[in-house]
Amino acid sequence: RPNTPSPPYASHHHTSPARRIPQRPYLMAPTHSSNSYYSSNAKGTEDNKYARTRGRQRRIVTPIHPPLVMFATVILGSALIIYLRFTGSDDHHASLPTQSKEIDQRRDEAPKDSRLRGGMSKHERAAAALLLADIIVHAEHDAEEEILKGKLASAARRLGTNDDDYFWLTGDDNVPGAGHAYLPYEIDALDTSYLAVGVWIKPNNKDSNNRVIWSTLGPGACDGAGGSNAHDDIAGMELAIEGGQVTLRYIGEDGSCQAVVGKQDTVQHGEWNHIGMIFSADGRLNVFINGSLVATGNAASRAVHSHSDPIDPPSHRPKGKMSRTFVGQRGDGSNGLDGRVALLSIWASDTKLDDDLIKTHYEKTRRRNSSTDDNPNALTLKPTLLYAFDGELCNGIKNEAVSKLKETLKGRHGTVRRHVSVEQYSNNKNPRPNYSEYASGTNSPQITEKIKQESDDLARSRRVHIKNAMKHTWEGYRTEAWGFDELLPVSGGSKDNWGGMAVTLVDSLSTLWLMGLTDEFYEARDFVKHELTFDDVGAVSVFETTIRSLGGLLSAFDLSGDRSFLDSADELGSRLLKAFDSPSGIPYGEVVLNGEDAYNTRWHSSVAILSEAGTMQLEFRYLSQATGKKEYATKALKVIDELAKMQLSNGLFHLYIQNEKKRPQWGNKKLSIGAMGDSMYEYLLKLWLQGKKRETKYRRLYDSAVEGVHEELLKQNAASGIFYIAESDNGKIEDKMDHLSCFAGGMLALGAATHPKGINSEIAQRDLKTAKSLAFTCYQMYKTSVTGLAPEAVWFGKQGIEQKRHAMYSLLRPETVETFFILHQITGDPVYREWGWEIFLALNQFCMTNYAYGSLKDVNKEALDDKMESFFLAETLKYLYLLQDPDTELDILKKHVFSTEAHPFKII
Repeated sequence: RPNTPSPPYASHHHTSPARRIPQRPYLMAPTHSSNSYYSSNAKGTEDNKYARTRGRQRRIVTPIHPPLVMFATVILGSALIIYLRFTGSDDHHASLPTQSKEIDQRRDEAPKDSRLRGGMSKHERAAAALLLADIIVHAEHDAEEEILKGKLASAARRLGTNDDDYFWLTGDDNVPGAGHAYLPYEIDALDTSYLAVGVWIKPNNKDSNNRVIWSTLGPGACDGAGGSNAHDDIAGMELAIEGGQVTLRYIGEDGSCQAVVGKQDTVQHGEWNHIGMIFSADGRLNVFINGSLVATGNAASRAVHSHSDPIDPPSHRPKGKMSRTFVGQRGDGSNGLDGRVALLSIWASDTKLDDDLIKTHYEKTRRRNSSTDDNPNALTLKPTLLYAFDGELCNGIKNEAVSKLKETLKGRHGTVRRHVSVEQYSNNKNPRPNYSEYASGTNSPQITEKIKQESDDLARSRRVHIKNAMKHTWEGYRTEAWGFDELLPVSGGSKDNWGGMAVTLVDSLSTLWLMGLTDEFYEARDFVKHELTFDDVGAVSVFETTIRSLGGLLSAFDLSGDRSFLDSADELGSRLLKAFDSPSGIPYGEVVLNGEDAYNTRWHSSVAILSEAGTMQLEFRYLSQATGKKEYATKALKVIDELAKMQLSNGLFHLYIQNEKKRPQWGNKKLSIGAMGDSMYEYLLKLWLQGKKRETKYRRLYDSAVEGVHEELLKQNAASGIFYIAESDNGKIEDKMDHLSCFAGGMLALGAATHPKGINSEIAQRDLKTAKSLAFTCYQMYKTSVTGLAPEAVWFGKQGIEQKRHAMYSLLRPETVETFFILHQITGDPVYREWGWEIFLALNQFCMTNYAYGSLKDVNKEALDDKMESFFLAETLKYLYLLQDPDTELDILKKHVFSTEAHPFKII
């Protein structure tokens, strides 16, 4: 849990470029149930002055991202037999609110043999029209091509698709289903002598503006931003329509923009058109519409992208931005097609491809119109072998769903991005009548089996949207910042501000696994195995590297059993171990991973920080147990022994530790369970749990500290009546509570549920009551802001909760939803799911960008910071998902212990 004080590890204020309305997000409308317990009021009303919108476009449709994945394969040389498999995950559907519970129930009851290869259930197929890749792979022999087409057509029939539905691409946010697709390479980068591309399009309206079919143009090329790559922008190609003519643009070797323009009025709007092009080895270029030649040119001097061959890709992706061909718009979201696309087909060959190829493709992919009474065998200008992208109408609403089609030989795939309308977050400050009990912590609702079932059904319909948020965020990182420490969510840039150790990738591993995103997990595993190195990493924070990187690797190993994670963790742990070589054994704050130096952090000069020194023990003890190297546990646990000798009479610990003498001493007299104190208290309890409750010294230290919290720091605000945990400096109370302190509700609840005398003992009941009251307080930190998101800290005064300008930002921290998750696990009270869902809706509405989710500069404004901490993926989204996941196998009371970075470990 990163500490609040900034330099050099948590810079909170960044200059960010103007925010663009997201063009490729993915969350569907939240699902509500009118008879659900504590049903959330997520819909805004005109008379609710706190209901927020983001302008006209956002009122019509909010961009959301079902992480839809497209398939593309190109074939060189001799004939290859290619096969496809359909994959889909348990939560890859997003059904209508009124249908979700029934669909989820049917899906979960479906026997395993009712699934297509890869795990797509019949009930998912029945729920909505599933998205299939609209790309055909071509072999050089017709027989093989027909076999392949037959497989796709057969699969489409099994899926119950309607071939009157097509992939809807549009540049207008007001059109439901708007979106775009991309392939994970540039078409014009194919290392081949001959290249041909065929595609069916159906433009909606005649428009003189440039409307892109597909594009690889780089930034600024041909007067457009295009932007497939920042490192190779003096190349590219774009197929587009302008009015009734087709235009193929490309970059010449001299950097100039060249164009081949087709005849006027050959593209019919509101009708299907087949457009094809062939590049020959001698530079000859022919463009066809519906099998007829409409333009010719010579492109012998065209510049080509120089990336690795996508036909024979490496076994793993190296660090860097993904190469892409955008379909339906340029890379920056401009010049949208506003129409439909089908059968994007690519040929790459060293043998000659002549004009007959395009003509044959056009003829083969037309379909017969059986609805024509006069001549049922008449051919119409309409492509066949089409797959549903728009979903089905039900009560006037699009029923959206997703699936994945993946090529198994190479593992190369692209992604579809689209918009689907989502309900707006509504900030209702008026607490419901029974919420007064939550403020005091005395609430003990009776959770009947019916209430539990309703809550679980509703949660299952919601978790898919949180999973989609993770997919959206991960896909942004994967395509824009792969292997870097952080993705810049507003600009789409990347940053190595944690030493260049792919921190976001590693920190996200356990979240990917728990959400069932195994393809993404193993792609990240390959990076860890082949690319992750610490040889070039200099000075890093010992604490942050331990909880984010070491913890992420160890949890990935614990969940998957893959030893490549343990090998990397062992190497990293051995480099971090020198931090413990201070005279006192209390670790230094920084180490040089590729050197021998270790020292206290520059911004705290001669002292160690309580939370940093006391929040590495879970990770190092697990590493010791997994590797058999005792030194890891010995050095880490010695720190707790030294701190135990320094524990104050009230059970608490000061924040600063002078660690450069043999006997450590306190460096100040400040008390806090917020920044710089928080997770050390948490680890006292969790060390006891990790050790199967055998090491009673850790439980005693924890219990003494909890007594001190109740006696010294727990306060009640006179104006609002709510409880909070204050801070103390040399005996002087400051009525301030960090968002970081919101973890305390979960900690106290977990401590109560595992109390040696039982949860019904007097002390356990006191702690559980405090936990509930603090959860309500933290919920109010969200409800009292305009956006429904909590600031970094609040104060308590005559107005109740008060905000101060210097702490109005939000890093999208996880502590509150962490507490909701733990309290729900212990009490089963559905209200915590409702509160968590409200937070998720607010995140989705105010923080989502083209690429991921951005931090807020001010929780009462809509200005985004170009910053996304790795803990947003590792913790915030994970706890939001687990809160809505009644089927999780994680057991926080008996089988698992969570690190402070939300990485689960099995109890050893």
